[in-house]
Amino acid sequence: MATFHDQLAAVVGERNVTQDPCKIAALFARPPESAGLFLVKPATVEHVQALARLCGAAGVPARTTSDTLFPRSAGQGERAVLLDFSRMNAIERLDNRNLMAHVGRGVTFEQLSAALSPMGMKLNMPAAATSPSVAEQFTARAVSLRACRYHEVAASNLQVVLADGRVHLTGSHALSEFTADHKGDGGANLSQWYLGADDCMGIVTRASVWCFPIWERSGNLAYGFPDQASAAGFIREISRRELVTMGLVMNAAAFREKIKADPSPAPFVAVAGVEGIASVARVREKALAETARTHGGADLSALLSADPRVFERPWYATGRPRLGFYSRFPRVPDFDAVLSEQGFDPDAVSRFLVSVALGGCVWVEWGFSECDADRMEDLSLSLAAAGAFFDRPHGRLAAAVYGSMDPACTAHLSRVKRMLDPAGTLNPAQGV
Repeated sequence: MATFHDQLAAVVGERNVTQDPCKIAALFARPPESAGLFLVKPATVEHVQALARLCGAAGVPARTTSDTLFPRSAGQGERAVLLDFSRMNAIERLDNRNLMAHVGRGVTFEQLSAALSPMGMKLNMPAAATSPSVAEQFTARAVSLRACRYHEVAASNLQVVLADGRVHLTGSHALSEFTADHKGDGGANLSQWYLGADDCMGIVTRASVWCFPIWERSGNLAYGFPDQASAAGFIREISRRELVTMGLVMNAAAFREKIKADPSPAPFVAVAGVEGIASVARVREKALAETARTHGGADLSALLSADPRVFERPWYATGRPRLGFYSRFPRVPDFDAVLSEQGFDPDAVSRFLVSVALGGCVWVEWGFSECDADRMEDLSLSLAAAGAFFDRPHGRLAAAVYGSMDPACTAHLSRVKRMLDPAGTLNPAQGV
């Protein structure tokens, strides 16, 4: 009788299934508890369909992640299949008329950027990417460097494998995959069930992602400020006046990390990205310089010339503990106070702020040292209690966030989960 390993190998090939403890342990921050984990690498949507059916029939969870490492819960239980989508790396279609790209889940930012550039297109890069997969990051709603002006969700028309192995084509692709993509479908847009859901409703295998034109003039200006309040006030004002496509603030630690400038020339540096028709961009640049002076900023733009593409690459939030959450600009000092109360030195923590929705809110991203890993959950709980908004909570934080909501909301989400995945095959620990 064929073993479960044999059944998996029959779908994807023997060399694409492994139980090697070293390879599996590398996918976790701490060694997993279970010895019954299978690392499987599908290459096609048909592979994923067959694996979903196989896992459902065997009662084995199928687990995915859009982060660097799998959560600790993925390593628990008698058996589980861990899916690695790196072989699903086909760029299916580039549409420079509608500024869209159809990409498999394994397509990386570096791969897609190289293909888009000759066509006069580029991506809106993540400010806190947790994996190199374009589809994973955009369906997980990763905040982008240009979140000031561009829409938060940069994926539509998803191809999703449901728990029973069927394929769900969302948006306009439900009618035809060969017509133009609709970037925002009206009516009951079921794409929304999968955005930010971490594959607990269905496994995303392909996405149509938004692209953007390479403008006639594009540049970044940097200004140094003596304190965070002045720098944040500057990027909030220029965002609300629609002078920029990108506005962010970095403390000295973040500036050294991202811009590779040591020592940092100022306690806080604000970066403003300007893109557009040349004549309009120049007007905006002049207005930026005047606004920076009124906020007490000193021009440091020359420091960005050493790496002009630093904002055209994803900023990977990997390799160390981190926290990221949304807030309003006036509330940021409150969260800095929580950081201090929890015994952290704010100057030693890598911190940056990203202006979102024309200054309507702000993304706060903090990076810590490895020795702080065990303190992240307690810190996140304190931040949530103070009003920080975590859009993808896990563990005790998830219980606190969902527990503060109307019970009818979580009951409804659980009902949808049971409808789409009655056996709880897909990322069961992620479900509600």
